[in-house]
Amino acid sequence: MRLTDFRHIVILQTAFIGDVALVLFLAEQARRLHPTARITLITTPASATFAQYCTALTDVIAFDKRGAHKGLRGIVRLAKQLRREGVDCVLAPHRSFRTALLARFCGTRLSVGFEKNSLAWLYDRRVEYPPAHEIERNAALLGVFEDSAEIRAYTPTVSLPDSIRAASKRLLHEAGCERGFIACAPGSVWATKRWREEHFVRLMKLLRKQGKNVLLLGGNEDRALCERIAVQSGCPSLAGKTSLPEMIALLESTSVLVCNDSAPTHLAALVECPTVAIFGPTVQAFGFAPRSSRAVVVENETLLCRPCSPHGTNTCPLGTHECMRSIEAERVLEAIEMLVNSKKD
Repeated sequence: MRLTDFRHIVILQTAFIGDVALVLFLAEQARRLHPTARITLITTPASATFAQYCTALTDVIAFDKRGAHKGLRGIVRLAKQLRREGVDCVLAPHRSFRTALLARFCGTRLSVGFEKNSLAWLYDRRVEYPPAHEIERNAALLGVFEDSAEIRAYTPTVSLPDSIRAASKRLLHEAGCERGFIACAPGSVWATKRWREEHFVRLMKLLRKQGKNVLLLGGNEDRALCERIAVQSGCPSLAGKTSLPEMIALLESTSVLVCNDSAPTHLAALVECPTVAIFGPTVQAFGFAPRSSRAVVVENETLLCRPCSPHGTNTCPLGTHECMRSIEAERVLEAIEMLVNSKKD
């Protein structure tokens, strides 16, 4: 069985924004193996806003599980649409039960998921969930095909329209950071995965003393956090002021991104943005380390309590948050300087 035996391939990934950014690498791999296939990504409405610009994809469908596709009826409605469109192969990196039901109801010739997926028995072929980076882990789904022996993690192309780039330039002009800047993205869905607020403030003050332009990035949910840091550091914040495509355009112009183990890490990988990622409760072995060609992870490797959770938590189980408290701004500054100097070399 070869991937080229199928005409319309669907990739199901409706998890967090960072997960969707990483699944675009799978789309690129599938495209290179099968240049003439129709490849559709089904994802969340938020992630669809940037995934639509991935050139490996033929189309993107927004799976609105809280609206049009809510409940079992919504899943059946979408499955019927996919049947009408002739989907004959489903690749399911996402491990939710909704994904398994949708894959099953599509009535495809082949569905592939991981052994640890919810309702895994519904998939035609089940693949071991390997201890690897998420990019290679997703690529393991292609291992069931005879023509996938030469799988490589090619970086997908995200072709943003001129209007998006123009909007990002206007935002940079308003922030006074047109000539190059360091971006800090302090947010995360999980509170314990956020580097300490006071450390971000100190880092940004140190960078300003060196004459660097620094700004804050984030989604609307990060707005309050970023505004507090902006007030204390004297740096502008664009949190909540950009769409996801505009944020990707900003990352194309960023000298270095400083962030947590969170979505911006993986958005940066789409445009090869140099990245310093700060890891606290999670570790690189979970498979979500930054994959930009120039990236550094800063973490406290001496703590016996790490990792405490695969995804982080809202409060530290020990009440200390030592994994993030112990990482000083000066250490992150050294990592930034190392990346900047490596570019000069």
